[in-house]
Amino acid sequence: MKKHAIILAAIGLLACQTALADTETHSVPYSYNNEPEYPRLHLPGFDNMNGQRTLTRVDVRVQSALSATIAIENMTAAPLSGWTIEAEHLVLAGFERENPQVFGPFAILGGLSMDPITGTLQPNNGTPGSGPDYLATTDSTTINSVLDMDPSYLDFFNGGGEVVAVVGPFTEFFLDGATLYDPKNHVGDATVEFTSLTQSGTLSVTYEYTTVPEPASALTLAGAAVLFVRFRHRR
Repeated sequence: MKKHAIILAAIGLLACQTALADTETHSVPYSYNNEPEYPRLHLPGFDNMNGQRTLTRVDVRVQSALSATIAIENMTAAPLSGWTIEAEHLVLAGFERENPQVFGPFAILGGLSMDPITGTLQPNNGTPGSGPDYLATTDSTTINSVLDMDPSYLDFFNGGGEVVAVVGPFTEFFLDGATLYDPKNHVGDATVEFTSLTQSGTLSVTYEYTTVPEPASALTLAGAAVLFVRFRHRR
Protein backbone atom coordinates (compact mmCIF):
# COMPACT_ATOMS: atom_id res chain seq x y z
CA MET A 1 0.00 0.00 0.00
CA LYS A 2 2.92 2.37 0.56
CA LYS A 3 3.81 2.10 -3.12
CA HIS A 4 0.22 2.87 -4.06
CA ALA A 5 0.20 5.88 -1.76
CA ILE A 6 3.42 7.20 -3.27
CA ILE A 7 2.12 6.66 -6.82
CA LEU A 8 -1.16 8.41 -6.12
CA ALA A 9 0.60 11.27 -4.39
CA ALA A 10 2.82 11.72 -7.42
CA ILE A 11 -0.22 11.66 -9.71
CA GLY A 12 -1.91 14.27 -7.55
CA LEU A 13 1.18 16.46 -7.64
CA LEU A 14 1.43 16.23 -11.41
CA ALA A 15 -2.28 16.95 -11.82
CA CYS A 16 -2.01 20.05 -9.71
CA GLN A 17 1.02 21.28 -11.62
CA THR A 18 -0.80 20.87 -14.97
CA ALA A 19 -1.63 24.29 -16.43
CA LEU A 20 -5.26 25.35 -16.03
CA ALA A 21 -6.93 27.16 -18.96
CA ASP A 22 -8.88 30.37 -18.33
CA THR A 23 -9.98 33.53 -20.17
CA GLU A 24 -10.37 37.24 -19.55
CA THR A 25 -12.28 39.68 -21.75
CA HIS A 26 -11.91 43.45 -22.15
CA SER A 27 -14.61 45.43 -24.02
CA VAL A 28 -14.81 49.03 -25.23
CA PRO A 29 -17.80 50.76 -26.91
CA TYR A 30 -17.13 52.66 -30.12
CA SER A 31 -18.93 54.69 -32.78
CA TYR A 32 -18.06 56.18 -36.15
CA ASN A 33 -20.11 58.72 -38.11
CA ASN A 34 -18.29 60.12 -41.15
CA GLU A 35 -15.44 61.48 -39.03
CA PRO A 36 -12.09 62.08 -40.75
CA GLU A 37 -10.30 59.81 -38.23
CA TYR A 38 -11.11 56.36 -36.88
CA PRO A 39 -11.92 55.88 -33.17
CA ARG A 40 -8.93 54.83 -31.04
CA LEU A 41 -9.90 52.33 -28.35
CA HIS A 42 -7.58 51.70 -25.39
CA LEU A 43 -7.41 48.16 -24.00
CA PRO A 44 -5.05 46.46 -21.52
CA GLY A 45 -2.45 44.11 -22.91
CA PHE A 46 -2.17 40.64 -21.44
CA ASP A 47 -0.41 40.58 -18.04
CA ASN A 48 1.54 37.33 -17.61
CA MET A 49 2.02 38.09 -13.88
CA ASN A 50 5.78 37.56 -13.96
CA GLY A 51 5.53 34.30 -15.83
CA GLN A 52 2.72 32.74 -13.79
CA ARG A 53 0.37 32.91 -16.80
CA THR A 54 0.97 32.02 -20.46
CA LEU A 55 -1.07 33.57 -23.26
CA THR A 56 -2.29 30.86 -25.66
CA ARG A 57 -4.99 32.54 -27.80
CA VAL A 58 -6.45 35.96 -28.61
CA ASP A 59 -9.99 36.45 -29.96
CA VAL A 60 -11.21 39.81 -31.27
CA ARG A 61 -14.97 40.36 -31.41
CA VAL A 62 -17.05 43.17 -32.93
CA GLN A 63 -20.77 43.57 -32.19
CA SER A 64 -22.00 46.57 -34.14
CA ALA A 65 -24.80 48.20 -36.13
CA LEU A 66 -23.70 49.45 -39.56
CA SER A 67 -25.35 51.84 -42.01
CA ALA A 68 -24.19 53.24 -45.34
CA THR A 69 -25.57 55.59 -47.99
CA ILE A 70 -24.12 55.51 -51.49
CA ALA A 71 -25.09 58.05 -54.16
CA ILE A 72 -24.74 58.21 -57.95
CA GLU A 73 -25.27 61.32 -60.09
CA ASN A 74 -25.52 61.50 -63.88
CA MET A 75 -23.00 63.96 -65.28
CA THR A 76 -24.07 63.68 -68.92
CA ALA A 77 -26.64 65.56 -71.00
CA ALA A 78 -28.59 62.35 -71.78
CA PRO A 79 -30.51 59.83 -69.64
CA LEU A 80 -28.23 57.22 -68.07
CA SER A 81 -29.40 53.61 -67.69
CA GLY A 82 -28.00 50.09 -67.89
CA TRP A 83 -25.59 50.69 -65.01
CA THR A 84 -25.20 48.72 -61.75
CA ILE A 85 -23.44 49.53 -58.48
CA GLU A 86 -22.35 46.94 -55.92
CA ALA A 87 -21.03 48.33 -52.63
CA GLU A 88 -19.60 47.18 -49.30
CA HIS A 89 -19.15 48.89 -45.94
CA LEU A 90 -16.86 46.73 -43.79
CA VAL A 91 -15.44 46.95 -40.26
CA LEU A 92 -11.65 47.33 -40.27
CA ALA A 93 -9.85 46.86 -36.94
CA GLY A 94 -6.13 47.46 -36.54
CA PHE A 95 -3.97 47.24 -33.42
CA GLU A 96 -0.89 49.11 -32.27
CA ARG A 97 1.12 50.03 -29.21
CA GLU A 98 2.00 53.67 -28.63
CA ASN A 99 5.10 53.62 -26.43
CA PRO A 100 7.21 52.48 -28.11
CA GLN A 101 5.14 52.53 -31.27
CA VAL A 102 4.63 49.05 -32.64
CA PHE A 103 2.07 48.09 -35.27
CA GLY A 104 0.25 44.82 -34.81
CA PRO A 105 -2.41 42.95 -36.78
CA PHE A 106 -5.28 44.42 -38.74
CA ALA A 107 -8.28 42.58 -40.13
CA ILE A 108 -11.74 42.89 -41.66
CA LEU A 109 -14.35 41.85 -39.08
CA GLY A 110 -17.57 41.53 -41.05
CA GLY A 111 -19.70 44.25 -42.57
CA LEU A 112 -22.50 45.31 -44.89
CA SER A 113 -22.78 44.10 -48.48
CA MET A 114 -25.41 46.26 -50.16
CA ASP A 115 -27.79 44.81 -52.72
CA PRO A 116 -27.00 45.78 -56.33
CA ILE A 117 -28.35 49.23 -57.26
CA THR A 118 -29.60 50.24 -60.70
CA GLY A 119 -32.10 52.57 -62.37
CA THR A 120 -32.47 55.36 -64.93
CA LEU A 121 -31.01 58.77 -64.20
CA GLN A 122 -32.25 61.82 -66.06
CA PRO A 123 -29.85 64.29 -67.74
CA ASN A 124 -27.70 66.36 -65.40
CA ASN A 125 -29.67 69.34 -64.07
CA GLY A 126 -26.71 71.42 -62.92
CA THR A 127 -27.62 71.12 -59.22
CA PRO A 128 -25.32 68.69 -57.36
CA GLY A 129 -26.91 66.16 -55.01
CA SER A 130 -30.56 66.53 -55.96
CA GLY A 131 -33.09 66.01 -58.71
CA PRO A 132 -33.97 63.13 -61.07
CA ASP A 133 -30.34 62.87 -62.18
CA TYR A 134 -29.36 61.82 -58.64
CA LEU A 135 -30.02 58.58 -56.70
CA ALA A 136 -29.01 57.84 -53.08
CA THR A 137 -29.54 54.41 -51.49
CA THR A 138 -29.20 53.52 -47.78
CA ASP A 139 -28.79 50.07 -46.29
CA SER A 140 -28.00 48.77 -42.78
CA THR A 141 -27.22 45.60 -40.87
CA THR A 142 -25.92 44.29 -37.55
CA ILE A 143 -22.87 42.07 -37.12
CA ASN A 144 -21.46 39.82 -34.44
CA SER A 145 -18.06 38.69 -35.69
CA VAL A 146 -15.25 36.85 -33.88
CA LEU A 147 -11.73 36.47 -35.24
CA ASP A 148 -9.09 34.13 -33.80
CA MET A 149 -5.84 36.06 -34.10
CA ASP A 150 -2.95 34.24 -35.73
CA PRO A 151 -0.61 32.77 -33.07
CA SER A 152 2.25 34.84 -34.47
CA TYR A 153 0.61 37.91 -32.87
CA LEU A 154 0.58 36.52 -29.31
CA ASP A 155 3.80 38.38 -28.52
CA PHE A 156 2.21 41.67 -29.62
CA PHE A 157 -0.66 41.33 -27.11
CA ASN A 158 1.55 39.87 -24.37
CA GLY A 159 3.45 41.81 -21.71
CA GLY A 160 0.84 44.06 -20.11
CA GLY A 161 0.78 47.77 -20.89
CA GLU A 162 -1.82 49.17 -23.25
CA VAL A 163 -3.03 48.07 -26.68
CA VAL A 164 -4.79 50.56 -28.97
CA ALA A 165 -7.47 49.32 -31.36
CA VAL A 166 -8.17 51.58 -34.34
CA VAL A 167 -11.66 50.79 -35.66
CA GLY A 168 -13.60 52.17 -38.61
CA PRO A 169 -14.99 51.55 -42.09
CA PHE A 170 -13.37 50.02 -45.13
CA THR A 171 -15.49 50.75 -48.20
CA GLU A 172 -15.45 49.79 -51.84
CA PHE A 173 -17.85 49.89 -54.77
CA PHE A 174 -17.98 48.49 -58.29
CA LEU A 175 -19.68 50.46 -61.08
CA ASP A 176 -20.66 48.41 -64.12
CA GLY A 177 -22.21 49.71 -67.37
CA ALA A 178 -20.97 53.29 -66.90
CA THR A 179 -17.70 55.16 -66.39
CA LEU A 180 -16.72 57.25 -63.39
CA TYR A 181 -16.69 60.98 -64.00
CA ASP A 182 -13.27 62.69 -63.98
CA PRO A 183 -13.80 66.28 -62.73
CA LYS A 184 -10.33 67.36 -63.88
CA ASN A 185 -10.80 66.37 -67.50
CA HIS A 186 -14.62 66.57 -67.48
CA VAL A 187 -15.08 63.12 -68.96
CA GLY A 188 -17.14 60.13 -67.81
CA ASP A 189 -20.74 59.30 -67.05
CA ALA A 190 -21.41 59.55 -63.32
CA THR A 191 -20.03 60.38 -59.89
CA VAL A 192 -20.32 57.74 -57.17
CA GLU A 193 -19.61 58.30 -53.47
CA PHE A 194 -20.53 57.18 -49.97
CA THR A 195 -22.35 60.14 -48.45
CA SER A 196 -22.92 58.49 -45.04
CA LEU A 197 -21.10 55.80 -43.06
CA THR A 198 -21.96 54.87 -39.48
CA GLN A 199 -20.89 52.16 -37.05
CA SER A 200 -21.89 51.81 -33.41
CA GLY A 201 -21.15 48.93 -31.09
CA THR A 202 -18.51 47.20 -29.00
CA LEU A 203 -15.06 45.81 -29.68
CA SER A 204 -13.83 43.06 -27.33
CA VAL A 205 -10.51 41.29 -26.88
CA THR A 206 -10.51 37.90 -25.13
CA TYR A 207 -7.24 36.47 -23.83
CA GLU A 208 -7.10 32.72 -23.30
CA TYR A 209 -4.25 31.66 -21.04
CA THR A 210 -2.92 28.85 -18.88
CA THR A 211 -1.91 29.13 -15.24
CA VAL A 212 0.37 26.81 -13.31
CA PRO A 213 -0.71 26.61 -9.62
CA GLU A 214 1.78 27.62 -6.96
CA PRO A 215 3.88 24.71 -5.53
CA ALA A 216 2.22 25.05 -2.11
CA SER A 217 -1.21 24.32 -3.63
CA ALA A 218 0.16 21.31 -5.49
CA LEU A 219 1.72 19.88 -2.34
CA THR A 220 -1.53 20.34 -0.39
CA LEU A 221 -3.55 18.34 -2.91
CA ALA A 222 -0.83 15.71 -3.18
CA GLY A 223 -0.97 15.31 0.59
CA ALA A 224 -4.74 14.89 0.37
CA ALA A 225 -4.19 12.01 -2.08
CA VAL A 226 -1.87 10.27 0.43
CA LEU A 227 -4.40 10.63 3.24
CA PHE A 228 -7.13 9.26 0.99
CA VAL A 229 -5.09 6.10 0.28
CA ARG A 230 -4.32 5.59 3.97
CA PHE A 231 -7.97 6.00 4.86
CA ARG A 232 -8.98 3.33 2.36
CA HIS A 233 -6.27 0.97 3.69
CA ARG A 234 -7.57 1.31 7.28
CA ARG A 235 -11.07 0.35 6.15
